[in-house]
Amino acid sequence: MIIHYSQPFLPDAVRSDITSLFALGSDYVFDAGILHHFRAAGMKDAVAAIALPNEAATWREEISANMTRMSPEAAYWYGFDVGFASACLFSVLAKPNHCSKDAARFAGARVPQDSDEFAQCVRLLELFPDWKSQLHKVAEKHPLTAWPTIIGMWSELSSLRMKPEDRTALLGILQRQNLVS
Repeated sequence: MIIHYSQPFLPDAVRSDITSLFALGSDYVFDAGILHHFRAAGMKDAVAAIALPNEAATWREEISANMTRMSPEAAYWYGFDVGFASACLFSVLAKPNHCSKDAARFAGARVPQDSDEFAQCVRLLELFPDWKSQLHKVAEKHPLTAWPTIIGMWSELSSLRMKPEDRTALLGILQRQNLVS
């Protein structure tokens, strides 16, 4: 089920009501990846994608099958592993086209707020390894955010030795220092 709403994000009270109604966390799943796909594909008023786990898996398989004919960049943008921070990276590093322009409108200058969001950025660079040497462009594009600091600390933040909770804590420290947008 795709839930539509006149605003781009659900108010907390509405999200709470939907969570209670569909008993999220038990039988139903809220799938942010499917939601992103539909929003990127033009359903700008979509605010929730809710399904039973097997239905969500089938949905993802159908969507993935339709993306096989897309360029790698378009497949990423219409895919399931896009967050605000990874979309910001994508908007700066991808070839200028409708996908990168949509990503810029979606993300602005957002930086990773936690370890999961940073991991999406790492996975983006695994898909497009040549972009890692171009990360400085993101810092140059968004100099008044924490991107220059985060990119300067990229090796430490992406270290396999760093625990996810430590990475989240470090990003939180940057945020409290008003370096994170």
